[in-house]
Amino acid sequence: MVGKAFGGVLPEPGEFTAEDNTILAAADGMIATAREHMKTQQLHQVLNAVWAVVADANRYFASEAPWAKAKTDPKRQGTILYVTAEVLRRVAVIAQPVMPTATAKLLDILAVPPNERDFAALDAGKRIKAACHFRRRRRCFRVTSNRRQRPKSCWWTATATSIFPDFASELDAVVQRARDAGIGRMVTICTRVRQHAKVLAVAERFPDIFCSVGTHPHNAHEELDIDAKVLIEIARHTKVVAIGEAGLDYHYDTSPREAQEQGLRQHIAARARRIAAGDSFARGR
Repeated sequence: MVGKAFGGVLPEPGEFTAEDNTILAAADGMIATAREHMKTQQLHQVLNAVWAVVADANRYFASEAPWAKAKTDPKRQGTILYVTAEVLRRVAVIAQPVMPTATAKLLDILAVPPNERDFAALDAGKRIKAACHFRRRRRCFRVTSNRRQRPKSCWWTATATSIFPDFASELDAVVQRARDAGIGRMVTICTRVRQHAKVLAVAERFPDIFCSVGTHPHNAHEELDIDAKVLIEIARHTKVVAIGEAGLDYHYDTSPREAQEQGLRQHIAARARRIAAGDSFARGR
């Protein structure tokens, strides 16, 4: 709409209404919420806050109906679009750690410079710059159909049961059932780096099975010596397509939280370095 009504240039906003200030305040509040939850690595709570603002922004946009003001009140239309752009900017910056590719596309569209995409860019008083030239629209998010259909070639994530003795005799049958169901590629998950050889053996046995490398949070205290360098080195194998299983499990707490946090940081560091090196883990696709 910015492209059609304003030639791709984000308009200067007019005076903000109560509705504008309400949605802007909600968007401004996300950064404090995100920082608080990130202290305890609760990324799901960060995203809950983000999606709540996205829902509010949808309602704001629908109720303000900027498309209906193109002829009657173009200044108001521009203000609504400016406010919406600012909300989207804040949503994209905060969601970057979880959705880096999609949010990068959105920030590109909004003409946000690369050096203004960190949390510091969301400090009080900082807003998206008016008069910036929006880039040509790109699809940021893939739309999937709800229609049920037989998959021709998709990924199926198997648990580490593929290396459990109780299931060893069933492995061939499990793989064949997956193939019969239309599954094209499979991933067997590593839960302990020291047992990765077993997982890799399964992946090497079948041409359509790949594997990950990582330490499950339940076992984090057993592999405190496993750092990002070890993960990166193992991940060079052509059959390794992911780093994990990793994360935080504060429900069962079978491993000390400090150990879980240390392990998660190493996994994140390994993945970040792989991305920086240009490895998208696209092999096998």
